[in-house]
Amino acid sequence: VFPAAHFRRSDLHGVLSKEEPRVLDNFLARMKRLGVLRADPEGGPGAYHFDNLLHSLYFFMEAAEPAASKPS
Repeated sequence: VFPAAHFRRSDLHGVLSKEEPRVLDNFLARMKRLGVLRADPEGGPGAYHFDNLLHSLYFFMEAAEPAASKPS
């Protein structure tokens, strides 16, 4: 499964720890400044799009790595 090129801010709240929602807006703003994300006006408020699909793939792989490296 290839990672999505776009997402909504509200989608992230279900997967964040209790502390992470406090810094989510700062993280998204920083990613926009760095050119990793851009607002997706077609998706409505809180919608974002990766400028480069490789960025999406990188985040997907980083998120999957801890789960894959845990011993069963």
